[in-house]
Amino acid sequence: MKKEVNDLFCESAENIQSGSGLFDGISDLHISYGSEGLALLKSSSKISMARWNQIGMLLLDCGFEGVCGMSEKGKTVSFGSQHITLDLDGLKYTISPQSFFQGHWDLNRTVVSFLRKALQPLKGKRVHRSLCRRGQFFAPYRL
Repeated sequence: MKKEVNDLFCESAENIQSGSGLFDGISDLHISYGSEGLALLKSSSKISMARWNQIGMLLLDCGFEGVCGMSEKGKTVSFGSQHITLDLDGLKYTISPQSFFQGHWDLNRTVVSFLRKALQPLKGKRVHRSLCRRGQFFAPYRL
């Protein structure tokens, strides 16, 4: 998966640095990757809808499955898919470009594997979602 993210980044960077001015005013590029790649772009200045369309189509052509642009006022425009699926040791997460999720995927897999083993048997238990500022984890419990 790291290769795919790097490929999307390199392809995007070439277009951003092309000197065409198309990406002037774009302050952030966030790449999420699971089953496919999503791009979230944030602007620091007003960008016309025609320009958002050009940016969105260009990034879809670069290989992104979906692109979301966020204006300086927080309004969004989307192109292509609006979500991707992440697989965490058999647990499926569906996220949008604006989602926050824990970025250290190898550590997440280790923690989930540890919890699954430590909390056995799981039959007859319900899942409780625990959320904190550092990320989220799910743990079974009995009512």
